[in-house]
Amino acid sequence: GTAKSSEAEFHKLYKLDVSQIPTNLQFQTNPSSPESAPRHNRIDLPDAIYATKREKFAAVAEEAIQAFQEGVPVLLGTLSVEANEYLHALLVEKGVNPAAIQVLNAEHVRGDKTLENEIIAQAGRSGMITVATNMAGRGVNIKPDFVNYKKLALSIEQEAAVNGKPVVVDVQTKKEADALSQWLEGRFPYTVGEGSPRPGETLIRVNSSEAGAAEGVVHLNSEDFPTGGLYVIGTERAKSRRIDDQLIGRSARQGAPGKSKFFLSLEDDLIHELAKHKLSESLELVSGSNGKFVDGLVAKAQGQLAEMDLHSREQSGLFDKVLNDQREAFYEIRERILAPEAPLLEKLSLDTTDYVTTRIQSAYPGKEKLEAAEIQALFAKLSETLKTPVVWKAQNGGAVQDIVDTAVDQAQRSLKRAMKEFEKSGVDLGSVYRPALLETCDKVWSEHLDVMHTIQQGVHLVTTVGEKPEDAFTRRGYEQFERAVDAIRDRSVEENVPQIVVGASILKRDRELAVAI
Repeated sequence: GTAKSSEAEFHKLYKLDVSQIPTNLQFQTNPSSPESAPRHNRIDLPDAIYATKREKFAAVAEEAIQAFQEGVPVLLGTLSVEANEYLHALLVEKGVNPAAIQVLNAEHVRGDKTLENEIIAQAGRSGMITVATNMAGRGVNIKPDFVNYKKLALSIEQEAAVNGKPVVVDVQTKKEADALSQWLEGRFPYTVGEGSPRPGETLIRVNSSEAGAAEGVVHLNSEDFPTGGLYVIGTERAKSRRIDDQLIGRSARQGAPGKSKFFLSLEDDLIHELAKHKLSESLELVSGSNGKFVDGLVAKAQGQLAEMDLHSREQSGLFDKVLNDQREAFYEIRERILAPEAPLLEKLSLDTTDYVTTRIQSAYPGKEKLEAAEIQALFAKLSETLKTPVVWKAQNGGAVQDIVDTAVDQAQRSLKRAMKEFEKSGVDLGSVYRPALLETCDKVWSEHLDVMHTIQQGVHLVTTVGEKPEDAFTRRGYEQFERAVDAIRDRSVEENVPQIVVGASILKRDRELAVAI
């Protein structure tokens, strides 16, 4: 089916092969291109192109009305609801009976499957125009009338009602007889069966063994009034040839006849985006022109867009892989926290060591020694953040590693005393810390996704020379994920260590008061 036109993409992105299943019926040579291989009984007419959308829609309406007047079922395909409604209004303005026009779009149907099925069921009727968005695409089986009941009814009217003659009409099936009856009902007398009609009356015979009709009786046969099948008219080419093929495929199904044609304008998105600026003055198009030039222009535009879309999807696939890898790593962190045997308090102790070390080393990068004033400022900030005293007792400065060891030792002593106080009070500190740590993880992950989205949107602007956007996203995404993991550690320390230290002091005071009483 239509997947054949995207065969390369399926293989490149998903490692899937596309196999073309032979059609159910053997088809004749395409009448519009006899030299091509047999493919269907549909006549695919060359595209027609116009200077403006207004000219294009006027031509579409004229083509549809002409087919409608001839009793051919017409399907008008649009790419937007706005174009859909505009075309419907234009047909009514040009005198088409609103009862003979169906509108099928998301705005009109609003999810009503029953209404949608009713519209599709009527879309193939002789003398019916259906204006549809690409909702009438894949999976929709429109069954057209192959008998032109409109023309047949007009012929009956001329012979029976105007000329006053008896008329016999031979049809092949009861379904055809019922359909013709609907056209004749209430207009002039008719019967279904056998016998001889009187002047001005019509007899409809179903698969009759009698040949012809008696002298003086007008004989009509439904086979002499073909519709030619469903006429699909596209009002704009989609960016993907596959979408166009899906619309065209509503016609000439299962070996039946049909016809299709596309009407375009230089103001259409597809043409305007990739072709209009390339048309030289010597190739200035005249309204109504058509042929291989237009088909080639459209094919080239669709090919370029398909290539761009494929590259975009390739990039999206690589971007998704980076995020999926990060998501799996994040879930592993979360699973370790949720594990009942997880040593969360030991983890908090280690995280506190890393936190204090990082804060001191990153405050004055590259320096091996700090002055006493610099140390006092650092320790004051740590004391305020962790709610525990961190003191530098020496009058002079010191080496960075000595400063780190001093700060870590004091912070660890304070944290261990606080943990023991909770243990004395019978409080399971681990069960309290677990939900707090999970909440921190989830907040950081949510923020990380926002940052990754921003990186993805702007990666084309910040790549280094010679670096592909997807490579830049991978590199920057990895760096950002490392920062996110560090943020989980830092926030868990900043939010929980102070609470544990302060909470322990409250528990100690309450316990001492209880002993005193």
